[in-house]
Parts: sequence; C-alpha cells; structure tokens
Amino acid sequence: MHKVPAKVLLATGALACAGVCTAQNYPSRYIRMIVPYVPGGGTDTLTRTLAPRLGETLGQQIIIDNRVGGSSAVGTEIAAKAPPDGYTLLMVDTSFTTNPRSMASCHSIR
Repeated sequence: MHKVPAKVLLATGALACAGVCTAQNYPSRYIRMIVPYVPGGGTDTLTRTLAPRLGETLGQQIIIDNRVGGSSAVGTEIAAKAPPDGYTLLMVDTSFTTNPRSMASCHSIR
C-alpha cells in the first residue's frame, strides 16, 4: 500500500475549495482606503497615485478617506473597527511601526 504525502492531500483539498472561493465576486462595490495622515503629505500623494491603478485592476472605484489625528491612531482605529469584508483598506507609512512604542512611552510618563 502506497502512502500519500500530506502535502499532496493538502494541495488536493485546497484545489477542491478553489471553486467556492472563485464563485465570490469581489469586489462588487467601491473600496474605501483610509489614509490616517494629512491630505497633500507623502503617504496621501502615494495613495492618490496608486489608487487609480488599483481601481482599474480590481474594476472598482477606490475612495480615499483622510482621517487625521492622534499620530495616525484615529484613522487606524476606524479601519480596525470596519467590517472584516475587504472593502476597507488602511494605507500607512513607516511611522505606523514606531507609534505603538512612542505611545507606550507617553503613557508610562504619567
């Protein structure tokens, strides 16, 4: 008797589910891209350059929503609380990775 490798079984299972995944028509409406920085800044400019191309690729309009405040915390919180349906994206820059550390430092000073 020949044993079937686990990788082959996993790949077969993934292929069996592929039809179900492709049956969904994403995106079927516009996509909201939250930019937690000021309009006209570097991240906003990059987003406005990329959004039309992304929209063409996906076949849907990309709406850019600048939500400024709290060192990007306001926009990030709005994106985090959005339904997990793939219609809300968050555009961040490198400060996004340093904010949690700086915020923790601010709270420990009090």
